[in-house]
Amino acid sequence: MEEREVDPARSDGERRDDRPGSAPDDTDEDELVDGALAILPEIGKLLYAGIARHPGVVGLPIGQLKLMLAIHRHGPCPVGTVAEKVGVSMPTASEGIERLVEGGIAQRSANPADRRQVLVGLTPSARATMAEIERLRRAQIRAALGRMAPEERPVLVRSLRVLAEVLRPDPGGFVAAVDPSPGSPDGADEVVGAGSSGAYAPPPRSRPPSFRPGGVS
Repeated sequence: MEEREVDPARSDGERRDDRPGSAPDDTDEDELVDGALAILPEIGKLLYAGIARHPGVVGLPIGQLKLMLAIHRHGPCPVGTVAEKVGVSMPTASEGIERLVEGGIAQRSANPADRRQVLVGLTPSARATMAEIERLRRAQIRAALGRMAPEERPVLVRSLRVLAEVLRPDPGGFVAAVDPSPGSPDGADEVVGAGSSGAYAPPPRSRPPSFRPGGVS
């Protein structure tokens, strides 16, 4: 019987099955990439669709909701920090924040440590709403983890961290080159809470909805 030659540089886990008809390693990797590309947008859509039903943000463009989440987690903070956390340009973040200020959702204040620097924060009623939304998001993730085997849960979290690290762009890199045009934050033309199914519809190009506890008008 003819013995197949094995490259000693390869470990047992890295040896390719060279039998006729077997799929090469890169084909399996392509399938994984295709699967990830298909599921990632759906995950994002489902997470935001769940939040969209909260009465405090119904009618708010998704781009502004993302800004609210960033300000809630990191604010009060400069506009540049908000832009970095959301992944949009400074002009895009500035215009979105201006809409939030006009709607009574965000407010500006001077940095006590440097009066020349302007910080952006949420109004008290908006902070209360975002705290409820954060609890909703934690409940979503907790429910998902509850359907997984205990040993799978840390693997998921580690994998998500690695994915985020790899996808995090360098300044001026590819992602920056395809950043949405100024004045159109990512998802700005989609409205939160267009329906219970999570579908979205373009908002009217007018003054943003004013914020009130329990909803926007």
